[in-house]
Amino acid sequence: RVLVQGGAGGVGSYAVQLAAILGGIVTATGHAGQRDFVLGLGATSFLAPDAAVPEGFDVVIDTIGGAVLDASYGMTRRGGRLVTLSAPPSADKAAALGVQAMFFIVTPDAAELARLAGLVDEGKLRPVVSQAFPLRDGRQAFESATKPHPPGKTVLLVR
Repeated sequence: RVLVQGGAGGVGSYAVQLAAILGGIVTATGHAGQRDFVLGLGATSFLAPDAAVPEGFDVVIDTIGGAVLDASYGMTRRGGRLVTLSAPPSADKAAALGVQAMFFIVTPDAAELARLAGLVDEGKLRPVVSQAFPLRDGRQAFESATKPHPPGKTVLLVR
């Protein structure tokens, strides 16, 4: 059982798909208007921010941080794994709850990128582009994260 906090986001949309591809029973959180989108990525259930979140997930992937990360510890079953992308997790809090907590940092890995590209080529993994900006508008692209936008990744176009 996998919970993806922020399942419609740029990273969350990939986490939902990859967890489903790997055989996980995926629950994802997001805003109510993102429900159909997230379910279309492979999540079996969806939770809006005001919903009560069940506990006992084997894996919780936090793509949001802050209060969401703090709440994620208690949603992870004892012996389960909490993966956060926003900041290093609290080792003390994880130990107290019997949770393996890790900070995910992207590192270049040609073999893994090739594997992901293969999943895209096979139609199993769908890249989700929210919006695209020319490289010269990089600042505008960065600032767009604070405004409402469609689900998925913001992309810079280099030409």
